[in-house]
Amino acid sequence: MAHDDAATAVVAALGLPAGVYNVADDEPLRRRELFDSLAATLGVAPPRTSADLDDPLIGSLGETLARSERITNRKLREASSWWPRYPSAREGWPDTVKAMRASM
Repeated sequence: MAHDDAATAVVAALGLPAGVYNVADDEPLRRRELFDSLAATLGVAPPRTSADLDDPLIGSLGETLARSERITNRKLREASSWWPRYPSAREGWPDTVKAMRASM
């Protein structure tokens, strides 16, 4: 999720009834998909993760950190006119990387 999307979601939520609203992409990615899409945008090899290493030293904490729990923005979308600029990080990475490079 782009920072701009998060900021516009907060502004949209200010006018909504009290409640819990998830701010997320329309298509939340699994952690592996997120890393792979960023690596592709940067033109580099995807990083190895603890799941790739299958390291027994990581134990239950590693299992917890490796979980991929995606959420939906449906409640926020239905209650407001907010929507993310990009359906997922996959589509947002190119503009994000371009903006970062331009600011360097």
